[in-house]
Amino acid sequence: MGQTVLVLGNPVGYESSVSAGILSAKDRTLTIGDLTMDGLLQTDAAINPGNSGGPLVDSEGDLVGLSSAKMSVAQNLPVESIGFAIPAERVKRFVEDAIAIVEGKKAPPPERSAGVVLKEKFGLQLKDLLPEESVQAGYAGRQGLLVMGVEKGSPAEAAAI
Repeated sequence: MGQTVLVLGNPVGYESSVSAGILSAKDRTLTIGDLTMDGLLQTDAAINPGNSGGPLVDSEGDLVGLSSAKMSVAQNLPVESIGFAIPAERVKRFVEDAIAIVEGKKAPPPERSAGVVLKEKFGLQLKDLLPEESVQAGYAGRQGLLVMGVEKGSPAEAAAI
């Protein structure tokens, strides 16, 4: 905690922007509606629509996390400089698991497929690409997913996917 961090992104359409702050706390819980996110990093670096989902890096450029949300109101009072990020370790595990599932090296959990998890957590509506569709998209020999839609008010919409 206390280390300098940078948030990279396109806040409200301003491309290639950088916001600086510090890592304020670890293992925070944030509830937005019926979605609860735990184990988050807290930063005072500005996180706004458009850079949510962007990298949170340290002064060496190493990934610390992915910016995910900011608190703007608490107990009906305005709040400044409280942003949250998903820790890099969690992102890495998620990506490794998703790749292993897509490559057929790992089975998705029986009760929920990767597509269901991505829809529930991020608001993505996905379609598995057929092999010929993967080739057309330039992903020869690989499987892939196509984003068919993004749910209104979801983290995917906030990240401008």
